[in-house]
Amino acid sequence: MSTYVQQNVRDIEEEYGMPMQHSIHTSNIDEAMARLQEQAVRNQAPDFALIDGYAIERFQDHLQPLNELMDENGMDLDDFLPFAQDVMVGDDGNVYGLYLSTDIRYVFYDTRYVPEPPESWDEAMQISEDLVNQGYEGLVLPLGVGEGTSVTSLWPLFWGQGGELVDENGQPAFYNNENREYMLNVFNAIHDGVETGAISKRMAINGEENDGNAEISTGLVKMLYPGSWQINTFQDILGDDFEHWDVASLPMLEGGDGTSTVGGLGIWHFHR
Repeated sequence: MSTYVQQNVRDIEEEYGMPMQHSIHTSNIDEAMARLQEQAVRNQAPDFALIDGYAIERFQDHLQPLNELMDENGMDLDDFLPFAQDVMVGDDGNVYGLYLSTDIRYVFYDTRYVPEPPESWDEAMQISEDLVNQGYEGLVLPLGVGEGTSVTSLWPLFWGQGGELVDENGQPAFYNNENREYMLNVFNAIHDGVETGAISKRMAINGEENDGNAEISTGLVKMLYPGSWQINTFQDILGDDFEHWDVASLPMLEGGDGTSTVGGLGIWHFHR
């Protein structure tokens, strides 16, 4: 990755005749966003930075509009999908960032051991137990301290029941009335999976989807919850075996509607 970035930086410097300095975020996105926020508060942020979508609000007071740059380069806001525009445009109507990529969470499974993907959480737990009984790892998913646990393992199961994190006024609502029951259903379902052995207690140390990279390299993992950005890494790790793997939607609790978490990165311009 470092070599790839450095080559692209050199190409840009040659094409536009301008020097560039760059640094690569740590793979721990929470740590990377916290470090960038510290730089912004000290007025030491870079001219441009990649910011994860969930963290944008932390930087609103430190960003500079991109409207003029977009006009100069013939860029139209309508070139971006509506959901991206919602993130790019501030309350004042100015554009503060450019949406670069998005991602989704799913089930990644080895068809030699899991011929059909689970269509419900109960099916996922049964398949996972069968894998454990065969000497393999059960379902691998982030359940430790980290963003991955929330957005990959908890929220989809919660949303699938109709749960809402915030109300129409933007206030926290996940603990109110039915939402509280939905959230308890999620925790109880995961707890039951751990109690039966379908989910290893060791998952409590995995807080990010990227922790699955090391897990899958052991050869014992046959079903896991990753993010779409990991697919190329999995291809490198699995080699020829990659052709036996497939993807499917996340299984929901009984009666739940199919949901997933969509995230992404944008490039944002800081005040100098």
